[in-house]
Amino acid sequence: MDELIHFLRHGVTHTREQFVVCVFDTATGRPRGVIPIDGSGDSLVVAFDPDGQSIWTVELVGPVRARKWAIPTGRPPVWLIVATAAALLFVVADWQRGRRRLANPTQSV
Repeated sequence: MDELIHFLRHGVTHTREQFVVCVFDTATGRPRGVIPIDGSGDSLVVAFDPDGQSIWTVELVGPVRARKWAIPTGRPPVWLIVATAAALLFVVADWQRGRRRLANPTQSV
């Protein structure tokens, strides 16, 4: 609510600083992804999880917040692939049902 009041009073002239953590593949040097971080860059501690699959960030200014971020893989998550495949199956089934209905209009569905 405070940000809304500030925006209404001052307009777009006030910008909030945002920072990112860039993750690179050490073998190839290619970027793997970007993790957005709110707050001040001076107050951020970054550490890798021992499993090598996640990064921890800790903001020390204001309320102390610790967050665990998954390291981007560069591929879509498995749940998204499964949901897309299921949606395509529903589209094909609905299309075939519509074709049968048009071919046989007296049949009740």
